[in-house]
Amino acid sequence: LQNLPLGRARVADGEAVFTAIGDHALDLSALAKEASLPAEVAAALAPVAGGSLQALMALGRPASRALRHAVF
Repeated sequence: LQNLPLGRARVADGEAVFTAIGDHALDLSALAKEASLPAEVAAALAPVAGGSLQALMALGRPASRALRHAVF
């Protein structure tokens, strides 16, 4: 997978970052809050945990690549 489509949406407790997987959306912000994730997956999801894409974009391409690899 070369691209990871990202978007933001309002949810009950604020905003969240989502990605599209086929016809479904995966809430990456909610996933980032799961305690049972492997350390490298949790680290890749950490920038989107707050529901914003700004932290992820500020970290640059390596962070985006790590997120893509963690999700897929």
